[in-house]
Amino acid sequence: MMILDKNYEYYLSLKDKLNFVYKGIQYNKVLSFDIARIAFLKEKDYTIREILRNFLFSVDLAPLVKACSIKEKIIIYSIGRNDYKFQIEQTISGISSIETILIEKLEKKNSFKPLQILVTFFHTYKSLRGKISLYEIIFLTSKIVFYKSIHEQLFLIFNIQCKNKIKLISFNSAFNIENLICQFFNLNHHPTFSLSHGFFVPYKKFIPTDIVNGENIVSNEIIVWGSSSVTDLNDNYDFPTKRVLVGGNPKYPYKKIRLKQTFKKCIVLLGRGIYNDSNLEIIKILKDFISENSSIIFELKLHPSLKIELYREICNGTNIEIIEDNKTLFDIFNENIYDFSIVNNSTTYYDALYAEMICLRYELSENEEFKGLDDKFVDSETLKNRINYFMNIDSHKLNSETEELLESILGMGINNYKQILD
Repeated sequence: MMILDKNYEYYLSLKDKLNFVYKGIQYNKVLSFDIARIAFLKEKDYTIREILRNFLFSVDLAPLVKACSIKEKIIIYSIGRNDYKFQIEQTISGISSIETILIEKLEKKNSFKPLQILVTFFHTYKSLRGKISLYEIIFLTSKIVFYKSIHEQLFLIFNIQCKNKIKLISFNSAFNIENLICQFFNLNHHPTFSLSHGFFVPYKKFIPTDIVNGENIVSNEIIVWGSSSVTDLNDNYDFPTKRVLVGGNPKYPYKKIRLKQTFKKCIVLLGRGIYNDSNLEIIKILKDFISENSSIIFELKLHPSLKIELYREICNGTNIEIIEDNKTLFDIFNENIYDFSIVNNSTTYYDALYAEMICLRYELSENEEFKGLDDKFVDSETLKNRINYFMNIDSHKLNSETEELLESILGMGINNYKQILD
């Protein structure tokens, strides 16, 4: 059961006001991330430049149409992050007749339609008057105009130039243009799939924008990493289990887990910006712990959204160090220099376990309900207790439990993508 949350309820109310269908496409799902930017973000990040770009330009879908005419499978993704690209490469390895399209790299094309802008503004203003500011209405108007220009392209050229039956794989079918394209493929009776790039857990304290990923899936089926996500999608988003396929995560091939049970050096994986307050609470606990247990070295790995200057100041004069190089977590774990880890509201919990480190979780700040071991602490005393517990627990039992956890959550050792997509 998902908790009630003011921002989330505001998001749902705005989404309901924009619940219209245009040529078979449900637009409040296409707009979900844009609506979330209004409902969730304290500092508004939509600029006049972005609004003008939405009114003046569209995206040239010619590469997508061309790929559909020569390939049997198309995978689309919106943002060219290295970790996303790596996941896609791992996922499609060995799959035949497939083309990858990065949406942010598609060329822009002129698409200025004054009459459509005026009509869209009138309808948006009528729907949202008194709910949001005039500037926010103009922003959403620009997004609707932008998506409709892409939508019109799909209707005009896709059905003429693409006669093949295509399997469309969307990295995230809840997201903007991917959502629109996926809905269009559904209308034209093409098989559609979403990939997973995270989990679909419930929230205990507040709801972040991540919820939009689970709430707006429009593909016929979604391929998740482990079996636990099948249950989570159904329990938390009412997503039918028959439409959820377990594909595994090729990033995590099977290995025999042998967790270290030594506690000399710890990497502390701090949460993103929305968890800044609890990050600071953890550092206070570490200071208290070090005052009585000075033999353990603690090093902080900051999330990219955190301000390093603040953490330098807080840790100044203590034995707590900050990892300041730009190495990825994958590279850091491969160096094998840490015995154990501490995490704050992050899926890196599972990465640490896969790297064969005990990972302790700060319970008081827990918002995202990740399944795991008996590894939570609330203060310096319970931190000490958890360390003693894992130092002395039977290693065979511990490693077996961890392997089962990583298989059900991460999909460790599972790779069904060729079977599903070929």
